Amino acid sequence: MTNTTAFDVANYLETDEDIRAFLSTAAEDGSPEHLNYCLGIAVRARGMTQVANEVGVTRASLINHFQVMLIQSSKQSLSC
Repeated sequence: MTNTTAFDVANYLETDEDIRAFLSTAAEDGSPEHLNYCLGIAVRARGMTQVANEVGVTRASLINHFQVMLIQSSKQSLSC
């Protein structure tokens, strides 16, 4: 039996430069929904609490934002 682990790109976004390049590529290559998904990955890489403090919101409201965006994106995908 082969053991595998889930790949999480957030584990490889180690610097601000890595995150900028990741988001820049997402903005060039994807839809707004894809960019928002990648933004969520970047926030996880940086740390939800740290990002929430930097932008002046609670961690819970930041998480809620991404959950709402994910739901909206799912609804749009289903309506196509």
